[in-house]
Parts: sequence; structure tokens; C-alpha cells
Amino acid sequence: MLPLVNSTGDPANEYFSDGMSEEFISSLSRLQELKIVGRTSSFQFKGKTDDNKTIGEKLGVYYLLEGSVRKSADRVRIAVALIKSGDGANVWSETYDRELKDIFAVQSEIAGAVAKQLKVALLGNNGQTAPLTTAATPSNQNIEAYNALLQGNFYANQRTAEDYRKAIGYYEEAIRLDPRYALAYAKLSYSADSLATNYAAGLAPKEREEAIAKARASARSALELDPNLADAHWAQGVVLRDLDFNFAGAEAELRRAFELAPQNRP
Repeated sequence: MLPLVNSTGDPANEYFSDGMSEEFISSLSRLQELKIVGRTSSFQFKGKTDDNKTIGEKLGVYYLLEGSVRKSADRVRIAVALIKSGDGANVWSETYDRELKDIFAVQSEIAGAVAKQLKVALLGNNGQTAPLTTAATPSNQNIEAYNALLQGNFYANQRTAEDYRKAIGYYEEAIRLDPRYALAYAKLSYSADSLATNYAAGLAPKEREEAIAKARASARSALELDPNLADAHWAQGVVLRDLDFNFAGAEAELRRAFELAPQNRP
């Protein structure tokens, strides 16, 4: 899948189109019958003008999913198309115009429709598949919490000290809105750990101590809320590796994360 284009033209909405792209990748990756390219490989083509055939060859895929997202006030329009990378032939396309409050349902609807078309094309079956969801859906279906998580992800992916600080703030807002949001705790732990370890030299002692405490506490909370969340085990593994130097424990946690979500393996 290629990153969805932010069709609003407003950079402030870039986090939302990126977030939708990541969610579709995550949802479709749960289908064991299909090989779905991960985020890192997909996002290398964000903003690029490579033709479909070249992208398909570089990614080693026969089909590409591309599209756009327009978020405006309380509505969202997502246009998606499944195409053959070799000749650009359109296999399937659809536009979804929904209220923002229905975003979780429309994500599952789109992922299910794409999965059906891929199964028909590749496997020759009737394409039926169960609803596809991800851990990014808040436990209380709170749109504001989800929006805060996506903004946190956007800044965390920039990987600078200041962006990690912003990400931490958004993850904390997501948790305030949904105290049982396990993925938000895991993501908070990642960002706090990264800030404390990657930028230690530039942090005041108090800020580093606070970041370390947040990383540890958030990883524990994520695991307590959802012991089967791959991101929670990954967060705990990173804390054990980076902060506690417990490499055996870290390896066990990271292995468990890959067992739960093998599609995330590099």
C-alpha cells in the first residue's frame, strides 16, 4: 500500500492521512494469506513521482493500493483504488464519504473491501473475510483519543527531541481521553524512551528522569491493559534493553512482540 495523499492541501492534516495509511497497512497485514508491505517500505515513496511499475518492482508486489484522504471539520472522505503495478490497470476503486465519528467503521469497511478484492484476484475464492480492526481503536471508541494518537504517531516518526516531546503530549492526551488505551501507553513509552536515550546529552537531568519514569510506567500499563498487544511487549523490551540493560529480558519481550505481530518483523 502506498501512503494516502492528503488532498486538503493543508499540512496540518498530514498526520491524519499518514495515520489512515498506517492503519490500513496494519489491518491488511493481519491476513496471513496475503503479503502486505510494511510502513517503512511503503513510506519511502511518500511524495515521490515514481511510476507504478517501478514502485511495484522495488517493493516486489503485483498490486498497489493508493488513494487520498480529505478531512474537514466532522467529515472525512477516503478515496482508494487497487491497481496492477505492471500496467496501472484499475482492479477496484471506491470513495467513502462519512462523518468522522464513523471512522473506525469505515476503516474496517475499506480494509475488508480491499481484502476481498485481493483474495478474489490472488486466491480465486469468494473473498469473504472477517472485520479487520487494529489496536489503534480506543477502548471507548473516542474519536478525540484516536485523533490524539495519530498526531502523536506523526511527531514520533519525525524522530527529533522536540518532536518526541510533542508526541508524548499527544499520547498523554489520548490516555486522558481513554485511560484504558493500551496502544497509547505503549507509544508513549517508545517516545519517552527515545527522548531519554537518544537525546540524553541535551536534556536537563530532571527532564531525563521524568522521561525514563514515563517510559517504564507506560510500558507496564500497556502490558497490564492488554497482555496480547505486540506494541506493549515491544515497549517493555525497549525499556529493558535501553534503560535496564537487561538484554535477556529484552530479547524475550521482543520475541513475544514478533510472535504476536509477525508482520512487524523488519
